[in-house]
Amino acid sequence: MRGDGRLLPRGQVFWACFMVNGKEVRESTHETDETKAQKYLDERVRASKNDADGLAPFIPAKAARRSCKELLEAVKTNLESRGQLSAPNASNLKATIEYFGDVQARALTAKQVEEYKITRQAKGDAKATINRRLQFLRRAFNLAHKDGLIARVPRIELLDESDNVREGFFEEKDFYAVHGHLPEYLKPFAEFFYLTGMRPKEIKSLRWAQVKDDVITLRKADTKTKKKARQIPMRSPKLAAILATCRAARSFQNPDNTIGTSEFLFHRGGRQIGDTRKSWASACKAAKVSALLYDCRRTAIRNLDRAGVSRDVVKRISGHETDQMYTRYNITSTEDVAAAFAKVEGGAAVAQ
Repeated sequence: MRGDGRLLPRGQVFWACFMVNGKEVRESTHETDETKAQKYLDERVRASKNDADGLAPFIPAKAARRSCKELLEAVKTNLESRGQLSAPNASNLKATIEYFGDVQARALTAKQVEEYKITRQAKGDAKATINRRLQFLRRAFNLAHKDGLIARVPRIELLDESDNVREGFFEEKDFYAVHGHLPEYLKPFAEFFYLTGMRPKEIKSLRWAQVKDDVITLRKADTKTKKKARQIPMRSPKLAAILATCRAARSFQNPDNTIGTSEFLFHRGGRQIGDTRKSWASACKAAKVSALLYDCRRTAIRNLDRAGVSRDVVKRISGHETDQMYTRYNITSTEDVAAAFAKVEGGAAVAQ
């Protein structure tokens, strides 16, 4: 049943009363002028008919007044429930809420999104930073739309990051210079990252239950892509030493002086290692080396490749799925080019 609705006076304010899918809905028009209240009623009746005709979903007035902050807070709750609210995610969500929070969800436009990009780039934000925040905004709208809380999702396009490929990597002496200034609990983690090139999140999640003898096993569920299981034998001298260090550090002292046992290979006081950025930055400053922790991943892939390890084996260690991504991480240095010329000239000399 769909009626044209009617106005109900409540004190000085008119309420709109109309039917949506056979159920009566009553909403405040927030108007004391009957003409304006009637206009509101007509718009809501039209929306209810569009819903019944399959043209557009009917959104309750309360939902229609939702702010972007409410939508983004829902994303935060979702990440918390899944154990994915890392420090970087929390920081990016906070910044997104600060900028877009007061905007009504139904009023956000693609133009406002573009203005945000221009504003943040002018302030020196990296494209990757801007994109991570816009991805949270887009996710917030997609979740709300899926749940029927909003009628539309605005166009939220990301910046092109094709020119933003980092090319940093370590020379061995520089890595170990930084390594020497890291807190003790971070040293095994950083060296393991430097040697294997595995994703930091995968390394942080490694548990002793995944270790049998000297082999670490990552099930499909333990990997980022959830596609392939992997095994990492800890048999080389350096990897064996890291495993021995982790075994020795597995026990830890609780605040009440009792002794606990960590389920994680790499831990801090029994807990999974969290954000490492401040500790890494401090160690780099002390060592007078400018580098990102993630340069370890690029370095490991480059070192394995230069050692003659096959591409398939390197990908099995690092977790790369495609040759395209592998090539992106397999950085070529000036020394590599020089070595290539030396090989050519050496071969020519032998031929003469």
